[in-house]
Amino acid sequence: MQNLYVDCLLSYEGRTGNLRLFDGDLAVIKFKDGKVESFTPEELERARSDGKLHLFRTPSYNPCYIKTSTEQDEEIARMTAYCSALKLEAKPCAKGVRELVIARISYLISDSTPPSISNLHRIYKKWIAASENMAEVLFGGKRVRNPSIANEVFDLMDMVIKKEYLTEEKPSMHRVYLIFSAKYAARGYIAPCPSLSTLERRIRALDRISVIACRYGKSAARHEARSTNSKIEIERILQRAELDTAHFNVGLKNKFGKFIGKPSIYFVVDAYSRVVLGYAIHVGKPRETSACVIHTLRYAISRKNDPLYPYCGIPARVVVDQGAAYISADTMRFFDNLKVEVDCTGTKMGWGKPIVERFIGTTRTGLFQGLKGYLGKPDNRYKSDSSIKSSAKHTFSEFRKLFSEFIIKYHNQPHSGLNGRTPAEVWRESATKYPPVMVDEIGHDNLLRGLREEHNLAHVKGITCDYQVFNSDELQAIYHRSQRNQKPHKKDEVKVIAYRDPLDASAISVVDPFTNRILEVPNILGGKTSGLSFSELRVGRVYRTTKDESPTWDDGIREGYSDPEKPRRKGPDIPLNSAGTPIDLETLLKSPVEEYSADSICAVSPIIDEDDDYAITIE
Repeated sequence: MQNLYVDCLLSYEGRTGNLRLFDGDLAVIKFKDGKVESFTPEELERARSDGKLHLFRTPSYNPCYIKTSTEQDEEIARMTAYCSALKLEAKPCAKGVRELVIARISYLISDSTPPSISNLHRIYKKWIAASENMAEVLFGGKRVRNPSIANEVFDLMDMVIKKEYLTEEKPSMHRVYLIFSAKYAARGYIAPCPSLSTLERRIRALDRISVIACRYGKSAARHEARSTNSKIEIERILQRAELDTAHFNVGLKNKFGKFIGKPSIYFVVDAYSRVVLGYAIHVGKPRETSACVIHTLRYAISRKNDPLYPYCGIPARVVVDQGAAYISADTMRFFDNLKVEVDCTGTKMGWGKPIVERFIGTTRTGLFQGLKGYLGKPDNRYKSDSSIKSSAKHTFSEFRKLFSEFIIKYHNQPHSGLNGRTPAEVWRESATKYPPVMVDEIGHDNLLRGLREEHNLAHVKGITCDYQVFNSDELQAIYHRSQRNQKPHKKDEVKVIAYRDPLDASAISVVDPFTNRILEVPNILGGKTSGLSFSELRVGRVYRTTKDESPTWDDGIREGYSDPEKPRRKGPDIPLNSAGTPIDLETLLKSPVEEYSADSICAVSPIIDEDDDYAITIE
């Protein structure tokens, strides 16, 4: 039985009495009529459950008191010494008395900052009025009161708060209070349950950041607890570069008018001058790959063909987030080869790379908000009437041109973070003092392909990657050296490790399994693939159907066979007449013959898979 104690006032079956003895085995109650009865704790518990036993709450004296710290206690003792000495004087307020007291006491207690005459006079009068209680004079306005609720109840309240309130479900305080009151009643406390306001005060007294971490996640807590205590110190260009990827909610089409996906743009921004060292546009499913990250870095550090884009060089330090594409083994190997230091920010800590995050915001407001077909940042609270596919207005070529013009304009307009100077101006000024460090002519191109794959090495043909064939004499030498069978026309399977850049189909890098040397293997198409991506070459593949090749005077094709939106079945598409109408040879021979041009008879229609990804870098 909780809250029962010796001498507590209670009522049992309508009779009032005091509990004289209470231990684990026996309880003795002396009633007001003088009778004394004994009970077991089980009997009292049953009586309480049946409503026969009630505990009277007697008012307890719970005075307010002044709670002082060690420093405050020292101040009380110091001022008490001055006032006590002044009280011993016959005329404390006479002229010259207070000065002598201050001089004597400050010397005795070694007080380096004695009170002034007027301050001592004011405190002395209050001290006398407060019955010589210096704590009341100095700190009487800060009183506290001991809580009337037992610590056991507070422990229960804290347990309910921790288990029910500090959860990701984010229940309200009222709901948590209902759970607490139910648990309080289940314990059998006789005293009334603490109020909702008591629970609310208990919750509000908790550490705010800890509550946010429990209810909204650690990322939200880190975001809320962030503090700008220092500024990033940068003295020159390429001292620090920040990388990030942004996905924009706008649909793009190819030159045939077919929807190809949304753009994801990779950025490399110089933190000192704010110039965009390089960027790559990936169109398709919103995702981040190490191959695109490496290609963007390759473009950023290389010299551009455009004279309006002179920004290049190897940065001393790069800042990336915890995305899989940025911390992959291939990306880190690329950084190691270039001797670049890498800083990784925490998960969902955009403020760790503020320069590139601010530029992405500038891109959204400066380019995309005025772009036709842009649906804004996705918001689950609102549903647009238009889908991303139906709202696509621009082709990829048009978008690429618009984005290139936006970047050039951005580089040549005043920047608020550069005190009104343009990024291009700051770059030129710093590049004069600190020339950019360029990639040496030591075959770094072999190290700049980020997509690691295992391929079959075929005799004569070489390696096939995404419908493109790569071969060289050195590659065939590896094939013959790897063959264990010495007989012609009997060949074992040979596999090699290759690195390729999805945005550059002109060559791949192959690791020699015998020397670990990286070989440059060109595309057998030669110069035709220069500057083209695998996706662009894949678009050029032509597919013909019977519907495209058949003459227009045929009765048509069976529905569903030649629909380019549906997967092809096995075998060719065959033009068919109506199944129930036989062909009359005599009628067919008598029918007039019309001439058709080659264009009307055979129409070529490229079919492009919506899942194909376009990844283009603007040179």
